[in-house]
Amino acid sequence: MGTRAFDNFLGSIQAEIGSLNHTVTFSKKSITSYTGKPHLAAKLATAEADLEKTNAKIKALKDFFIMMQKDWSNPKSRVIGHVVWAPPITGNTPPHGYTQDVCVIKLDKGRFWPNFVQNAVSLGAC
Repeated sequence: MGTRAFDNFLGSIQAEIGSLNHTVTFSKKSITSYTGKPHLAAKLATAEADLEKTNAKIKALKDFFIMMQKDWSNPKSRVIGHVVWAPPITGNTPPHGYTQDVCVIKLDKGRFWPNFVQNAVSLGAC
């Protein structure tokens, strides 16, 4: 991942946190309007649960953002493997005429081992 893509990724995390902060504001207003009204007890409980979930998401995203800045800011730390085979790119490839651009990448086992689960690899995303 290049520097621009990495910066955009960090920006997208911050944007999501900002969006969730708006949700927190709305939830708090809802809780205030439902408080003390017995006929809205179910809505109050739902709003409180939503607020708790949203705050947990914000905390997880903030922790993830800090981890990404700390562990992935250096472009060399974003290298997860290297290409071991890549045939030439071909155009108009049969049967549908699409461009074919493939490669085989040998992943750095040390970068993936703690999170490796069969054919799925977690890069630390929430």
